[in-house]
Amino acid sequence: MEENKVKDLLQRVLRTGSPFPQSTETRQVILIANGIFHDLFNLRKMELMPDLSVLSKKRREHVSGYDSLHHGGNDSNLTLKAIIMLTLESRKNFSWTPEQNQNRALLLSVVRGAAPLAEWQLRKTTKEATIAQKKAFQRNEVQHVGGQR
Repeated sequence: MEENKVKDLLQRVLRTGSPFPQSTETRQVILIANGIFHDLFNLRKMELMPDLSVLSKKRREHVSGYDSLHHGGNDSNLTLKAIIMLTLESRKNFSWTPEQNQNRALLLSVVRGAAPLAEWQLRKTTKEATIAQKKAFQRNEVQHVGGQR
């Protein structure tokens, strides 16, 4: 596909959310991506840079796992959490039914939950747990032996 046709198509999709020429209604389009560096480079080159301010530092602060992307699926985990956050944010003025509000609360707890641990974090946690178990066992043995004397 020629670059100018790609640019026209992307402009249409970013403006209407649809690749079809008959779609004219403008709407917000949310671009959620993972590992998008080269795609953003090409969008900039075509002067189609999307607004990346939505996931501001303030929003990122309460998302666990943000600081260790590319470990144990954290990048995919965070991408899916971003989708949920943006969806809930877009409906913040919505009148929720009690059941919907329960689902909303559940989704918020998922978003704020811990991301999977990286392999090195798992090894460290396992090692620390093993050491703690050995120490507890040794203390128990000392108490047990001391109690029989």
